[in-house]
Amino acid sequence: MRPEQNPNKKIFRFLPIFWIFRFNISPVGSAYSINQSFFYGGIMRRENHKIEYRILLWKACHENCGDSLSIIYQEYSKPVCDYLRKTGSDGLAEDICQDVFTQIAAGQCHYDGSSDPKSYLFGIAGNIRNKELAAANKETYGLNEEQTEGDLAIEGVQSPLETLEQSELRRILEKEIANLPLKTRQAIE
Repeated sequence: MRPEQNPNKKIFRFLPIFWIFRFNISPVGSAYSINQSFFYGGIMRRENHKIEYRILLWKACHENCGDSLSIIYQEYSKPVCDYLRKTGSDGLAEDICQDVFTQIAAGQCHYDGSSDPKSYLFGIAGNIRNKELAAANKETYGLNEEQTEGDLAIEGVQSPLETLEQSELRRILEKEIANLPLKTRQAIE
């Protein structure tokens, strides 16, 4: 028997859970002004929070808005520094963190708003860190062996010990060359 045919049976029709809205009314002009969140409002509020920071970062990058940059700096400077401390140097981490926000202030970054602001800032920080490490490696591997051995080693200047060793080696070589047959000696000289 169908429910329509049974007069004693009550039919309860429940609304699906995603139809239940919670309206949050906030001051006009804020990102939270009529927030329709599905059942759990906290999830949607966090998303609006991220959207607000996306807008602020976009303004800081494209419109050179100092107020937006200061809000972004207050929110994300500590996480960016913490991320960069993995390099092992606190001083280097703080310098690179400052460089990240300096590049944004100078308009050298082009944020399109599609990614999370924290991820975008971490990307800039990682790129700057990689450039600085590459520059440091170039400086290290570009030097001569004498320059990397110590602070006192300068090109063209030898220590007295090195001069003595070279003169002794030169005397030994001259003795050995003198003991060689005439044709071999002429070929070497």
